[in-house]
Amino acid sequence: MNNFSLNLLTLTNIFEKASTIILIPILANYFGKEIFGFWTQIQTLIPLFLLILLLNLDNFLVNQFSKKNIHEFKLHLSKIFLMIKVNIFIIIGLLIFQLVFPDVISIILFNTQENSLFIFIVLAYFFSEALTSTSITLSKVSNSHSITGMALFLKLVIKLFCIGVIIILDLSLTLLLFMMAILNIILALTLI
Repeated sequence: MNNFSLNLLTLTNIFEKASTIILIPILANYFGKEIFGFWTQIQTLIPLFLLILLLNLDNFLVNQFSKKNIHEFKLHLSKIFLMIKVNIFIIIGLLIFQLVFPDVISIILFNTQENSLFIFIVLAYFFSEALTSTSITLSKVSNSHSITGMALFLKLVIKLFCIGVIIILDLSLTLLLFMMAILNIILALTLI
């Protein structure tokens, strides 16, 4: 790994942690208690959904690649792409479930009845996070550390840009999640 890649990864991690600390009071003040609570809960649920959607195969892929067994690596790489397809079907299934039983997912996730559009966008946001995480993992295992660092940096820029637009234009949490989901999916698709 060259110095540029290492520096970019390090700086991105530092900026991400610092932005989180800085954004907490800003978002809490902007959104108010209830909406900020939804934002916090959504951010907390992301690792759980990543675990369910990715089944830890991304870490397994990195482990197999480090063993340098190319045949097994290609087999596991095909599993990753299969997993992405399965994730699409899971998200579509959840969206159909949301249409048929509109209050069930919102009560399970947020202990309240939210509108269907908000739940659709939350699920799309979770999917975009899974897709982006998988794309970044694929760039890691292909030894593209500069691409990995740039992707992590762009993901942070997307988050900060969307939050800035939402605050400046006085928009809702739903639009924030929608913008982040769309831009994360575009980032993930450019990496694949």
